Amino acid sequence: MSLASPTRAVHNLALAREKRSEDPTLALRIADYVRKWQGEAEAAQALMEEIIADRRVLFYHTLLRGHDRFVFSVAFSPNGQELVSTGADQALRRWRVDGHPLFVVKQNAITAVFSPGGQTILASNNDQGLLLDLGGDLQMALPRGDSKITSVAFSPDGNLMLTGDRDGAARLFNREGSEVLKIYGKARKVFSVAFHPSGQYFLTGNFDTMNATLWDLKGNQIQAFNGHESIVFGVAFSPDGQWVLTGSRDKT
Repeated sequence: MSLASPTRAVHNLALAREKRSEDPTLALRIADYVRKWQGEAEAAQALMEEIIADRRVLFYHTLLRGHDRFVFSVAFSPNGQELVSTGADQALRRWRVDGHPLFVVKQNAITAVFSPGGQTILASNNDQGLLLDLGGDLQMALPRGDSKITSVAFSPDGNLMLTGDRDGAARLFNREGSEVLKIYGKARKVFSVAFHPSGQYFLTGNFDTMNATLWDLKGNQIQAFNGHESIVFGVAFSPDGQWVLTGSRDKT
């Protein structure tokens, strides 16, 4: 049977429809293959347009190639048109969402985020936070800590920078790069940090205490969120600030 067989085309279009809800990316690729190679261009094109227009599902859009080893972190810019990634190849990369590379700099960064205004990038570099402009040039190096930085965050107004460190410290810096707060909780390591939408509080996700801790900007512990049975790797606030989300090695 030839690749352009109508029977095979009909079968593959039916398969694409079957896979549409389960795996829209696969369905889109099957339909695209039929459109290009199996002689049912009109029907396949119509199905592709249906899949793309369906706002209820998300599917693979662009593959960003550039890192030579595994990727540590990714983050969108505030306008959603760019992203930044860090990897084990000691590269920090800025991209357009269509996959076009904008810059690459060699930094031993585990994580990086855009500022709320989208004009700078805060990245970890071993035991030091680095503030870069959109061209990848260094604008400021924050004072070094005593161990590697695992996570970074900006306050919602962009006036404070927060780092979480492997020695259990969380450190706050102002826009001039001065350290304004350093706290040690009960945890031996901090793996993640996040600012409350109000900018008045922040979270740390902790190693041996297996919880998340809420702090105010003076370093007072407000609340500990317990319940996990292992390391807390990720923490986040809901946009309205009413909820806390945590992710742990205990698979919850």
